[in-house]
Amino acid sequence: MATTKAKTTTKKVKKANINKFYLSEKFDEDRNISFNVKRAKIKTLTNFPTFYEALEFFLETAEKLDGESKVWFHRDGAFRGNSTYENARIILDKVKEANVKDEEAIEFINKENLVEQTKSKTKKTEVNWDDEANKVIFSIKDIETKYAKEIVEEDIEIKSKYEVIISEINVINNNKLEIIYVVGDEDNTSKNTIKIIEGFKEGMPEEVIELNKELENTFLTADVANKEPKEIKNSDIKSNSKYNLVIDKKQLLPENKGVLITYHLENNNFESDKKQQEITNFKEKEEKIVTKEETTLNVKSKKTNKGWWWLLAISLLILTVDLILIILHVLGILVF
Repeated sequence: MATTKAKTTTKKVKKANINKFYLSEKFDEDRNISFNVKRAKIKTLTNFPTFYEALEFFLETAEKLDGESKVWFHRDGAFRGNSTYENARIILDKVKEANVKDEEAIEFINKENLVEQTKSKTKKTEVNWDDEANKVIFSIKDIETKYAKEIVEEDIEIKSKYEVIISEINVINNNKLEIIYVVGDEDNTSKNTIKIIEGFKEGMPEEVIELNKELENTFLTADVANKEPKEIKNSDIKSNSKYNLVIDKKQLLPENKGVLITYHLENNNFESDKKQQEITNFKEKEEKIVTKEETTLNVKSKKTNKGWWWLLAISLLILTVDLILIILHVLGILVF
């Protein structure tokens, strides 16, 4: 009797998608540090004045998403580890507890082994990442039929031997797209590289025109009760618009008088232009300033109080002696 072997089939397990976020340092012309947070495949980038706020934003956003979320930290042209959602909460507490300076935050979480490092099993060849970044080719299908304003990261086709991470997508003059990106692996990346895409349909989508009209009449309010400007979170800021509010950047005003908010409106992957508004209705903390005159009076007062204590002590001593003498006289021990 002939036997037949049962046919075995191997089912390919689909790898679960991870919500990737990138948290990177950013310096202005005066070398003031801030932090950018961007979710992969999403056009919007958000800037924060502190590392704590940036990581807190990742946690708040990831909490609302399905599936696993991870954040990659980028500093000095390289990735400096990554973290899961759960571990990011631990990092947040450790950074706050140690009162770490913003410019040292990413270095700190690496020294304390608070991040996961990707270890390569094979020896890597040296790669000139800046050269590879310049070789990247970006293209958009049917570009002549699309407005620059309606393009999202998923519309951009990328040709490269290595992983390309887009950090910013900016529209220039309504008909050009500026793409800021790096190329690299888990260990190193290129410097930020910029490429311009042209050839879009002239003009602006009706959806964007509508958003910009709405933006003109939009104003912000914030829950500032018992808070200082630096304590304001994105979730504290609200608008009067029916469209989604996106906070792009928060900057502290001089002398901690308030916050300058840069924001835009969003609806179905369409974004308005950006607008700025100052929020200054913070209650100043009452701090008693002790003047020189008050200090002098306090010193004199202390000296006066000390003198009164001595006088009281001497009076009590005399009174006690007189009392003893009277008692002895009554008993007939002393004769006057």
